[in-house]
Amino acid sequence: MHYTHQKMIQFRHDRSDEEMPHWCIAFVPDDDLATVTFLRGKDVQDLTLHQAEQKAAQLNAKLDTEH
Repeated sequence: MHYTHQKMIQFRHDRSDEEMPHWCIAFVPDDDLATVTFLRGKDVQDLTLHQAEQKAAQLNAKLDTEH
């Protein structure tokens, strides 16, 4: 399981540049049949692409240290 950046659902079909706050963080389980969970909250939604990539990396690092 890991965290990744995703385009927010409401902007999925819009053209978005990297500086537009159209990105969020999703939790992706290892099981292909499991559900991807889009996280909620101001720290993990309405992010630029760069912010979302950094936040996902930060959450993955924290997840790795817990295991």
